[in-house]
Amino acid sequence: MKQEIKNKVYISLEGEILITINADSPDLSEVIEKIILDLSIDVDKITCESDIENFDKEGFLTIIVETSKEIRELIQTNEDDIKSILDSEEQDESAIEYYKKLNEENEK
Repeated sequence: MKQEIKNKVYISLEGEILITINADSPDLSEVIEKIILDLSIDVDKITCESDIENFDKEGFLTIIVETSKEIRELIQTNEDDIKSILDSEEQDESAIEYYKKLNEENEK
């Protein structure tokens, strides 16, 4: 009988699995899309489980949480900077139009 390979990492929120990561070929784009960029997710409440023996769940979770917070803070800072520029009456019209377009793209 072939033994099942245990190579999965699970990121959950309140008991619901948000992401299953295959450790052999991890696709971290899901982590970015479903956790980091989804501001409705409270990253302090996510948990990590794995069927990999001796996997450092706490270390991996810490990386996800801290990275999420840092990226979210950078995004917010950039949005605040753009809004500040847009609100400034000292900027010329072409710069204002550029930042409005950039802001619209970020909101999508």
